[in-house]
Amino acid sequence: MKKKVISVMMAAMLLVSLGGCGKEPQQQAEADGTVQKEASDEGTANGETGGSRICVETNSDMSNLAPSSVQNDAHFRCGNLIYEKLLDYDKDGNVIPGLATSFEVSDDLKLTLHIRENVKFHTGQTLSAKDVLFSLKLANDSANFSRNTKYMDLESAEIVDDYTLVVPLEQKTVFLEDDLAKIEIASEEAYQADPEHLNNKEAGTGPYYVSDWQVGSSITMQKFEDYWGDASQKQNVDEIVFKVISEGSQRTIALETGDVQVLYDVPRADIKTLQENPGITLDGKESDGCYALYFNCSEGKPTADARVRQAIAYAIDTPAVASTAYGDGGVAATTISNRTDIEWEDSMADLEPLYPYNPEKAKELLAEAGYADGLELTIITDNTKDGAKDAIQIIQNQLEQVGIKLNVELQEASVFNTAKFDENAWDLQYDFYGIVRTTMAFFNNQFDQRAGSRAFYRDETMQSMLEDAIPEYDAQKVEALAEYFTEELPAYPMVDVIKYYAYKTGLENFNIYTYNVMYPGEFTYTEEYNK
Repeated sequence: MKKKVISVMMAAMLLVSLGGCGKEPQQQAEADGTVQKEASDEGTANGETGGSRICVETNSDMSNLAPSSVQNDAHFRCGNLIYEKLLDYDKDGNVIPGLATSFEVSDDLKLTLHIRENVKFHTGQTLSAKDVLFSLKLANDSANFSRNTKYMDLESAEIVDDYTLVVPLEQKTVFLEDDLAKIEIASEEAYQADPEHLNNKEAGTGPYYVSDWQVGSSITMQKFEDYWGDASQKQNVDEIVFKVISEGSQRTIALETGDVQVLYDVPRADIKTLQENPGITLDGKESDGCYALYFNCSEGKPTADARVRQAIAYAIDTPAVASTAYGDGGVAATTISNRTDIEWEDSMADLEPLYPYNPEKAKELLAEAGYADGLELTIITDNTKDGAKDAIQIIQNQLEQVGIKLNVELQEASVFNTAKFDENAWDLQYDFYGIVRTTMAFFNNQFDQRAGSRAFYRDETMQSMLEDAIPEYDAQKVEALAEYFTEELPAYPMVDVIKYYAYKTGLENFNIYTYNVMYPGEFTYTEEYNK
């Protein structure tokens, strides 16, 4: 196989009751930490700097409202408005202060966090170091967030005063800033007082609080009047309604008819239609994500054999998958790095896929692995992801040509997000992953065996190389990891995503941040928007 490594340098239908945004939201009692306020007319804005309400589409609902519990599109999109982190990202991907005004790490590896003062939780408490330590421990107990605390000795942490926390580190890590920008901070008092531990209510510090949650239908948020930050920058609208619309064509209809003013998830089939609509602005951006084929590497699985994994990769025409399933919304991946990584170089776009299409080579490898007569595998994917169904169908047809029968299970997001961590539920998994800033984040977040390796991949050499690269960034070590990973192939990067967003013309200051999220509270509204 021609080796290709990174060249490294130093980064149900439309809702049955889907009404217009003028529908009055249900109000909760002040005892639940919310404030009653009357609803405004649908999608209206008051002047160029503020609005009364905006409706935003999202393709799936939040699983719960608990902090540092779930990592999916809905939680990133909605959770970012209600929960804040110790550090944050600006629109250019640079790390900036959040609930921590600053931090430093001493020579003896003690992390000192300086907590922002006079910050209120939606539930009325004042943020302190004890809430931060509690939230770090909560993340440490989470299957999805424990990787972000794995170098912290939280049991030995010391609360120096209300706004200073010292946490011993077990080793240096290049991911410290990104870890601190991932963990959501919640009120310990509110969490402990709630028998359901914030599954159905939240206790964040963000610019908006949840006033109503109609599970599977909508999440309504109100401006938090006691927010510590600059209201003119983050609270330009009084109310944000996230409407759950899982079916692609219904999203477009919702935007065209004014039921929503913003689409997070533009159906690829409607890109041209939306481009030609003068009342709608279409915005395409290179995202920090990629669709990949994960191989179940558990002992006893056919895909535990690297030759089978390589054979499957050779059997798939990746450019055909990208162009047919995603159209303008995706391009064939040619490296492990994606197009927003610091390692990315423009010349990489001209490379072939990591495994060029070669069915005959695929058959040879299958024969070597003992499957000359073929084999039968099960693949799962999230059917709410635009393009996933079509991509799986192409993969299924192409694998059949080399003797692999593929049983397809298209799952709802909530089912898939559980099944993908069950080693008995699948052989192949088609899923989206995101990388923040550097390709090292892909290896660390997906395949560090100390925090649960995706695809149940276990390899001493890979783990040793990864642990050696974590203390400080080294381009050569990252490149060596990429080369080894490409040969082992526990996952096969296939389609780099070009993410499209659509919104009502006249809406301005539209920015996309890390994890492909937007902040509706920073939008501004022109006269054209109000026509």
